[in-house]
Amino acid sequence: MSRVLSTLGEAAHAKLEMIAVCHKVECRHRQKIDLYEVMKYVGAGHKLVPDRGLVHFSERMRCPECKTKGMFVWMEIPLEQLPLYPGDRNAYRVLDWGLTEGRLEREVASIHNLEIARAAYDAALKAYPTHHLTLQKGALLTKDSWADKSKGT
Repeated sequence: MSRVLSTLGEAAHAKLEMIAVCHKVECRHRQKIDLYEVMKYVGAGHKLVPDRGLVHFSERMRCPECKTKGMFVWMEIPLEQLPLYPGDRNAYRVLDWGLTEGRLEREVASIHNLEIARAAYDAALKAYPTHHLTLQKGALLTKDSWADKSKGT
């Protein structure tokens, strides 16, 4: 599930880059914007998308090429997608999905040895008997507490 970014601070924290393009059709100068420099002037809480009736920081920007006031701004999406769950991709992970399906609550353990990972999974089952727990390595699902319950094991 992707997260919606709404402020300059959130975009900077996500390490996204912003591109500015001149409003003037004859110019259309394009350049990267230093988000941290912009946040010095307008604050980290400034919205990425303009609110109706309020002046957005992009309207106050001047094109360095033609000196026209106003720039269009876009977020540059990185080509390499960030992993869904941070951490070591080669480790077995015991994940706690809580009581509802589809929302990761916590990573209980991250272990390189399968036997120790299974022991951690069994311990997590005892600690959180009603929660949906999985043991997986990357996208490979090794154990699933809800699937195990439906099978009767």
